Amino acid sequence: MGWALSKQPNAQLARDALSNAISRHQPNTNTLMFHSDQGVQYCAIAVFF
Repeated sequence: MGWALSKQPNAQLARDALSNAISRHQPNTNTLMFHSDQGVQYCAIAVFF
């Protein structure tokens, strides 16, 4: 689980939260699964590239 704060609910916020989770928990990113029911910002292609 990761978190981030922003004034805007956008793809950068989702990317920051994902980066926070990866740095805190150090999972095997080759088998990492990302799931969220939070909104369109988590579906943005910018989150993953």
